Amino acid sequence: MDYIRDFLDYLSSQRGLSPATADSYSGDLEGFFEFLRDALGTDDPAEANREAVRAYVSTLLRAGMNPRSVQRKLSAIRRFYRFLVSQGVVKKNPALGVPAPKSPSVLPEVIPKKTLDIMLESWHPEDKYGKRDKAIIELFYSSGLRESELAGLLVHQVNLIRRQVRVLGKGGKERLVPVGAKAVAAILQYMDVRAAFKPKSSHLFLNRNGEPLSRMGIWNIINSRFKELSSLWGVHPHALRHSFATHMLDAGCDLRTIQELLGHASLGTTQIYTHVSLERVKMEYRKSHPRSGETPEEK
Repeated sequence: MDYIRDFLDYLSSQRGLSPATADSYSGDLEGFFEFLRDALGTDDPAEANREAVRAYVSTLLRAGMNPRSVQRKLSAIRRFYRFLVSQGVVKKNPALGVPAPKSPSVLPEVIPKKTLDIMLESWHPEDKYGKRDKAIIELFYSSGLRESELAGLLVHQVNLIRRQVRVLGKGGKERLVPVGAKAVAAILQYMDVRAAFKPKSSHLFLNRNGEPLSRMGIWNIINSRFKELSSLWGVHPHALRHSFATHMLDAGCDLRTIQELLGHASLGTTQIYTHVSLERVKMEYRKSHPRSGETPEEK
């Protein structure tokens, strides 16, 4: 649909939309207009009203879709129609006033500090893949980067002398993030063998063909290395970002600093880590205090 293409072109050129996010928007909007064709017999954006959007949301929820996914789709529809209103294609945004489904509060997955310490300190890779993979994990944990930020990192954005990386975050916002000594050492070891990948790109992390590692490739590396080197299965790259933030908070770092490091636009997004730390405090209390309510046998 031309309107969707125009919308995505606008977001890419004016808002710095990443290709991955553009694909997500495109899929969400195509799904909505497929629903309109079935329900109304037309995919004309001007024919959609609030009731149609409500019906679409209800259909997705009845089909068992995760509320967070429905929220994302509704957000895409709202933003698309906001664009159409600004272009004079439609007069009203039919998604305004349609309530988003509530999703259960899920605390971020956090890898225990001891697990990470033991795994990383005992891992001494000798081949090029091992050195690359250790550099990826060390950098994730050292700097709290998003998966997309690490995948898009170019060699010239990494300054190992100053121990910092320059990343392009959400909305095309640039920020400088410090890199710890352990991560610097791992990246240096990887850089010594990077040429062996026969680079076809200036991206920092490459696959076996010398091309940029995809996000799925990074996920596979994280998952397989944790299976191999620890007792953890199904570890997602985002767990390292969560662990970075939670361990910093546990050590006394203030929320504003963590917000800056993570590249969060809102402090409210960062505050979820205070809940994670509170849960950890409660857990230690229940394990340690003689009158916490647990019996010795339960411990």
